[in-house]
Amino acid sequence: MKTNPHKPRSSILDEPRVLSSTLYPLEDFCARPHRDPPQTGKMTMQKLLRLIRAGYGQGHLHRYKSWLRVTKHDYSPVSNVGHMQSNIKGRLHHVRALSEARSAILLYWLGALDLRDQYPVWPWPHDHLSWGLDGQQRLPKLPGLMEIAREASIDHGVYLGTTLPYVATLDLVSTWRKADGGYYFVAHECKPRDLVFDADPLSRTKERLQLTRLYLKVAELRQHLVHIEDYPSRFFVNLDALRPTITKEHQEKIRISRGYGLLIEHCSRWAYEQPVNAVLTELVRRTAANLFELQALSHLALWHQDLDHDLREPLEPWVPLRPGGRALKASLLQEWSGASA
Repeated sequence: MKTNPHKPRSSILDEPRVLSSTLYPLEDFCARPHRDPPQTGKMTMQKLLRLIRAGYGQGHLHRYKSWLRVTKHDYSPVSNVGHMQSNIKGRLHHVRALSEARSAILLYWLGALDLRDQYPVWPWPHDHLSWGLDGQQRLPKLPGLMEIAREASIDHGVYLGTTLPYVATLDLVSTWRKADGGYYFVAHECKPRDLVFDADPLSRTKERLQLTRLYLKVAELRQHLVHIEDYPSRFFVNLDALRPTITKEHQEKIRISRGYGLLIEHCSRWAYEQPVNAVLTELVRRTAANLFELQALSHLALWHQDLDHDLREPLEPWVPLRPGGRALKASLLQEWSGASA
């Protein structure tokens, strides 16, 4: 195919289209003998283009790559930064606050299909957040955040020491299944209550939230403000302790097994009147099952709420289970995803 040598070469800003990670298969990307573009130091157009072309901030499931990565150079004296294992094979979450990590665990507990952290809100027109997801109808392009900021008379912002428009991010974007088999998305902004309700009308945090609210309104997505301090810390400690380390497929095989059904039947009858340890010990005596395996199965049952237990209460196997977990999960599912249990 011949090209016109006199035609000027277009740039990402001349034709502002974000490249999809589907153009860069994971296997091909991993095989390439090149280093990841750096995110530290002064941002340049060349660095910005390299990050976009490498697929950062794009894709779904195992192909998604966080726009903002946590590296050894990142440090915050007032927040928790680090990595968290994703429920999706081959993925790590790059979290920049304890509230983000706790929100991610809670969303997986509620059944989110996918969770994209540090998701970019591109300054220029771009494809919808759903683009590239198998079976999802392609939606119209979204306006860039610069245009939305200009119409709202809010400063968009640039990278420090440059004139390049800053790439804002959403803390978490969760993906959910619809009843008809399609998908919908929710943007979760993890912000302390005192910052969101700051009396200062010029608060930058409030301006950023207003910009993303206007952006999500155009995209027809729900914005969910998370004040993680409203929930007891013990709740997240319990979720973290119970969170399965095996695949969803393996979990489902276990949940339809005869041994798992026997555990549910026995505990549903006795574990709300007697200590859990005593109930499991009696089941060992009756069936010659392995106690450690039964304990692991009981943890899976509590995670899925096949055994109803309020996870805001301590996990104490020397006392009976306390009902209330299923009602809590249904309530939080409605609040966090807008769906019914």
